[in-house]
Amino acid sequence: MTTETLRCAFVGEQAMVVSCAEVARDRGHHVTGVVSPNEDVRAWARERGIPAAELDGVLADFLAEHPCDYLFSVGNLTMLPERVLATPRRGAINFHDGPLPAYAGRHATTWSLLDRADSHGITWHVMTAEADAGDVLVRRDVPVDPDDTSYTLNVKCFDAGIDAFGELIDALGNGRVRPEPQDRSRRTYHGRFDRPAGGGLVSWESSPEQVCAAVRATDFGPHTNEFGHTKLALASTFVSVGAARVLDRKSGREPGTVVDVGDDGLVVATRGHDLRLSGLTSATGEPVRPASHGIREGDRLPDPGEAVLRLAGEADSRFRRHEPFWVRRLRDLRPLDLPHRDGRADDGPTTTPVPVPADAPARQEWLLAATLAFLARITDGYESDVDLRTTAQRTDDRLAGLYADHVPLRLPAVGELGDLRDVEHRVSDQLAELSRRGTFPTDVWARYPELRDGRTAASGLPIAVELQADLTEPARPRPGTALLVRISSDGTGCDWTVARATLTREFADALVGHLATFLRAAAGPAGRDLRRAPLCSDGELRRMLVEFNDTAVDFPETTAVHELFAERARSTPDANAVVCDGRVLTYGELDRRSASLAADLRARGAGPGALVGVYLRRSEHLPVALLGVLRSGAAYVPLDPLYPRARIDHMLTVTGATLVVTRADLVSQLPDRTEPVLVDQPREHVVAPAVTPGRLAYVIFTSGSTGRPKGVRVSHPALTNFLTAMAREPGFTADDSLLAVTTVCFDIAALELFLPLVTGGRVEIAPEDDVADGFALRSRLDGGGITMLQATPATWRMLLDAGWRPNARTRMLCGGEALPADLAAALLAGGGELWNMYGPTETTIWSSASRVTDAERLDIGRPIANTRFYVLDGDRRPRPPGIPGELYIGGAGVADGYLGATDRDDQRFVPDPLDPASGPLYRTGDAVRHRPDGGLEYLRRLDDQVKLHGYRIELGEIEHRLRACAGVKDAVTVVREDRPGDRRLVAYLVTDSPGAPVPELRAHLGQDLPDYMIPSAYVRVERIPTTDNGKVDRKALPRPTAAGAGGRAPVSSDLEREIADVWRAVLGVEELGVDDNFFEVGGNSLLLMRVLARLRERVTDSVSRVEMFRYPTIRTLARRLSTADGRAAGSAVAGHTSTPARTRRGDRTMLTDLRRKRRQRRPR
Repeated sequence: MTTETLRCAFVGEQAMVVSCAEVARDRGHHVTGVVSPNEDVRAWARERGIPAAELDGVLADFLAEHPCDYLFSVGNLTMLPERVLATPRRGAINFHDGPLPAYAGRHATTWSLLDRADSHGITWHVMTAEADAGDVLVRRDVPVDPDDTSYTLNVKCFDAGIDAFGELIDALGNGRVRPEPQDRSRRTYHGRFDRPAGGGLVSWESSPEQVCAAVRATDFGPHTNEFGHTKLALASTFVSVGAARVLDRKSGREPGTVVDVGDDGLVVATRGHDLRLSGLTSATGEPVRPASHGIREGDRLPDPGEAVLRLAGEADSRFRRHEPFWVRRLRDLRPLDLPHRDGRADDGPTTTPVPVPADAPARQEWLLAATLAFLARITDGYESDVDLRTTAQRTDDRLAGLYADHVPLRLPAVGELGDLRDVEHRVSDQLAELSRRGTFPTDVWARYPELRDGRTAASGLPIAVELQADLTEPARPRPGTALLVRISSDGTGCDWTVARATLTREFADALVGHLATFLRAAAGPAGRDLRRAPLCSDGELRRMLVEFNDTAVDFPETTAVHELFAERARSTPDANAVVCDGRVLTYGELDRRSASLAADLRARGAGPGALVGVYLRRSEHLPVALLGVLRSGAAYVPLDPLYPRARIDHMLTVTGATLVVTRADLVSQLPDRTEPVLVDQPREHVVAPAVTPGRLAYVIFTSGSTGRPKGVRVSHPALTNFLTAMAREPGFTADDSLLAVTTVCFDIAALELFLPLVTGGRVEIAPEDDVADGFALRSRLDGGGITMLQATPATWRMLLDAGWRPNARTRMLCGGEALPADLAAALLAGGGELWNMYGPTETTIWSSASRVTDAERLDIGRPIANTRFYVLDGDRRPRPPGIPGELYIGGAGVADGYLGATDRDDQRFVPDPLDPASGPLYRTGDAVRHRPDGGLEYLRRLDDQVKLHGYRIELGEIEHRLRACAGVKDAVTVVREDRPGDRRLVAYLVTDSPGAPVPELRAHLGQDLPDYMIPSAYVRVERIPTTDNGKVDRKALPRPTAAGAGGRAPVSSDLEREIADVWRAVLGVEELGVDDNFFEVGGNSLLLMRVLARLRERVTDSVSRVEMFRYPTIRTLARRLSTADGRAAGSAVAGHTSTPARTRRGDRTMLTDLRRKRRQRRPR
């Protein structure tokens, strides 16, 4: 009979829709469209030129645009309206995973297993307005094995359905299909929210076979489980049961008595045979060891009893229908955190009452809305969530642990804050909605794969709000909660509880004070615009803006650096000015050489407004060149020969500099367009006439967000103010000597080279080979005479590692990056002066200098002379003390912008919103906060703020905790995304021992940090890589390997290697361990099909989809394939061999046999 070519459309959510569509295409039919909420399914269609759309209510329009003969609904869980069913020319057909008319509706395989059926089936039937009620077209029987679960039975049904679809499409094509009406008298139906009585709890009144059936029925493997888990009462909690097996023996003990306890589970007596329960997990999916809960042999597990089973069933019936809402809500969770945590705080938990204004409305909703608005203001946040607990989330105490007692409450974004009455109205609407929805089962975190990454939220969001009647009861924050806010039911009382190691008492009290100020303002006219309501008192505001910025000091604003040097040279011409490797320049010699060079440069066209490059290695010639350029009236552009030529060429191109001061051996490295001026060429001493310099002193390049360096223009007044300020504090006199170790391309080198020369002191320039050698630097420092050294934290650590120890005469300046507390403590141990330096290049080197006396109380201090610090929010309004904001810097040190980049100037150099006439402010991009004494605490970079799974991660806090671990010398943490969508926290460690003890590290961090701040991988490195400027180079940190990622076992056999190669190719990943679960490293049902195809091509065609589901790791699948071929699973496959050479040889033989048998079975 002739087969007609059919036009087919498909709608469905799962991979089976792809398999059926491929069957239709293979038989010559035309697929007109695919509709699916699954992006992987739509991508498959698009790759083949098939129209694809989401299932979003426009299905009828899509089918009208792409007409079809038949619409096939495959794994589609949405009821289709009659309009859609009438659109196909010949009809709509549905796949059902049950033997209709039995098991109509949802969860057919699950109910079949609960009924302990020994056979099941699938059905293709005509779709009608009633679910699963149309005529049967094709059916298949599916046997049920004793160990089948919903997971494996579903796979069998899908395979049977795909096979039956081939029969169906053939029958439709040749006109031989014979519809069979269903026998309605045999119909059984289960709706979406139908569940067995008892809420899934194990009762010891049940037979062991019933319990075993319930466990298998609620096992959905790695896939979404909407049905629920089987749960066991264990001591004072409930755990989910992953597997159950009826044993051959009867202990005869009372039902519920523990017969045996193991690491993975326990054996329990029942009314029949003993029952082994294993795979016990918590509500979040974490393994549970019964012994850790105090369970011992002979204990009697609690039986829920009739009353609790009834309560559990009622709660399940009440809350189950709201579970889809909560899953969507939890999937979009955006946890709000405190604006900053102080990991060194020892205080807490501390509870502090919040003064509520007497004239505030006595409404709980008003106080809640105002508090939420305050939290939004101090965090500058977008829409985010806090935990909420009300009476609506409370269940019977006998069900404690089964349902969440906190649910997420969404805060408004800062930009949405307006009239408090509007905010209160929105909060009231939310409360009503949440009250109607109640709560959700705690095990949703484990049952829904899309929630697993965020399951740390199950232990509490960082900020929680509880609405309750009595505030006299002790506050009990959950383990994951840093701040608990309680509000009384009458709206007149409020208190805050801060968890331990979260905030110092000082800052916690300040925060409560700011809230009190905000509430007083919100109760009055300021409540009409919450974005402008004050967060602190007028007195505090004046202290921050005026008193802390009272830095005005006279300085020689019109005198340039080279002029200050010339004055010193005239007064002490014979004093040593510069030393390098035994070569010495006196002040007089340096004066003469720089003056002669200046005259040469002037003769070549240099002068005010010009830019001249300085391209020299570290030597005594550097100060000659820099001063010579400045004395010519031009500004210098520092260029380091160690930099790549492309970077040097870019700098010269951007600046337009053609004159370059260099040495003969470096000329060949410069572009041809430059005119070299040799610094060491003999010159006749010429006293050039005094020249009024241009405004600029130098143009220095710093890294740019676009990947191209940007030139910062620094003026003479800015440099002079900086040097005169540094001479006062930290202080430098003619009796001091400084060891210069910084590349001239890092702006802090200007302090090293100029500060000694304008104060009459001495600068010793360390050669290039020494600056990266801790032992060489130690030798220079120990040689005597050096009183000051400036370096980044990485260089200070290098010195300490080389055995150098500070002494009382050493003045140590640390900057360029945040100063870690452990490093500060080590540097202070010798009794010398330690200064924490802070400042961006755009505000001339350092803008603050703070003397460190306590390593556990670090700040960057107050601004230096003629400098202003403002801590502002996103709207450029002042932040109160203790509340983080962005640091803006104004005053004499602010640079003249970027070279030729007015758009960047507009972004970073902004008018002073508090005093526009006082000059521009520079936006640092640094988050800081004021201490009560006016000192500033540096917190982090705003543009590098790290978030992971919705949580803000404080990398510095993790690093501080890691450095406190035994054996850890240094640590850096980063968030990596080596595979798209797989973002993870990685710790890099420099340790004393060959390998970092990962379990101990995790345990140590877990004492003080929430779960989401504990790295998932730990990598040992010989040293922390640094940039040319001595800062940590996070981009150079290596990608974690299987061994370095904290325990991934590598492949140990040829068969495992073949399987791993297939996985890597399909998943697009480089690193896999033999125990990685396919579905947890990026696998899904569609990718599984590709893996199967390649395994059948390369290894054996006997591997099935069911086996892939049952054995989802490389190790277990390799063992299964070797066993299935008639061989024992050799210890090489299992990874536990004591004779590796022999096993590898046998494994290769086994792999060869598998391939040979595949070829023999292949049709010729």
